[in-house]
Amino acid sequence: PLIGNIVVSYTVASTFLFGALVTHNVRRVLPVILYTGLYTLAREIIKDAEDVNGDKRYGIATIATKLGAKVAVILSLIPVVVLALALFAGFSKGVLPARIFYPVFLSYTIPATAIYSFIFLKYNSDKLKLASGLIKLHMLLLFVIYFLTV
Repeated sequence: PLIGNIVVSYTVASTFLFGALVTHNVRRVLPVILYTGLYTLAREIIKDAEDVNGDKRYGIATIATKLGAKVAVILSLIPVVVLALALFAGFSKGVLPARIFYPVFLSYTIPATAIYSFIFLKYNSDKLKLASGLIKLHMLLLFVIYFLTV
């Protein structure tokens, strides 16, 4: 059930990966690649939870149809936490400079925490659609912040 989500996430992140490879700039774009892939994975899992009834009707195997929508929402938090840890590790290893780390990390962790708190406190399928939209908006905000600090 997770393979489709991973394929979509990789496809989205590969846009930046291949651009970075062509320009020989992988180190500079690595945070964007990780961010795009992991945050897209979280959003895809939330979208599965949102679409659980239709997916069940058509026999589509997703995390939400196999384990339930609430479990899927909880599991969607894993890539968000992994991303926060990866950003912190990149900073602590000297790969991500402070001028990039602080604005990106702060603009990531605070809204991501707010979005997930919103999902968990107000959980129902209508709110999942809104949460998915908030994640897209947050992704755009992070791209702007990252590219303004690079």
